[in-house]
Amino acid sequence: MDLRTLQEVTEWLKFIPETALVADLGSYKVNHSVRDIRSSIVGFDLQEGQGVDVVLQEGSIPEDHQEKYDAVVAIQSFQFSPHPSKWKQEVIQLLKPNGKLLMTTCADYCRLNHATSPKTEKLPLRRTTGRDLTNFLAPEIVIEKTKAIEHMGHILWVFLGRKK
Repeated sequence: MDLRTLQEVTEWLKFIPETALVADLGSYKVNHSVRDIRSSIVGFDLQEGQGVDVVLQEGSIPEDHQEKYDAVVAIQSFQFSPHPSKWKQEVIQLLKPNGKLLMTTCADYCRLNHATSPKTEKLPLRRTTGRDLTNFLAPEIVIEKTKAIEHMGHILWVFLGRKK
């Protein structure tokens, strides 16, 4: 995550109590990480690397981590997911009932601008509107707050939601 996104996420983390048990979905550290803000976060990703505590098989959360977290932070991981429905399943599996989801994703065709590996560079581009994402996350996740911010020449959505 870049510095601008880190600043925005810092503001939004105020909606998640300091004492909350938080999972970072897509935690592989490229330049900045949610752990730069809160060190107690548990990192999940599909590959090993800095910031990753649990390596996932796509769409499957280990049983000892299911419904364990008060909040899931997913900073730009949705836009890189080759299988959005599996990404959503991971979020739902991680969250306790009424747990919070704080996520960001590109609103434009921007995946190639931010791809972190040759694997993600080859994925089809996906443009996401606020309404599309709200409908996609429903009914399991209810969106409580949204914001569009300018990000590196395009728009980035920030969403705060709650698991039903």
